[in-house]
Amino acid sequence: MSARPNPISDVRRFRERLKSARLSLNLTQGDVASRMGKDARTIRRWENNEGDPSLPEAALWAHAVGVQMLPPPADAPTAAE
Repeated sequence: MSARPNPISDVRRFRERLKSARLSLNLTQGDVASRMGKDARTIRRWENNEGDPSLPEAALWAHAVGVQMLPPPADAPTAAE
């Protein structure tokens, strides 16, 4: 039997992944906010689970820190091909 999806846990992991990516790029919350046309306080709130980005905002956030939101399709060519 497989585990049931837990959307809250998934969102938390996604936020942590984006924050980790930001930190690994040595970007401030202000840097990410500027890339997105947002205020740094917005990024702080999202990272601290004090508000939720819309799906388009989440996509912009991910793009701003170089994170893909979805894995590539199974039939996508690999770099070795």
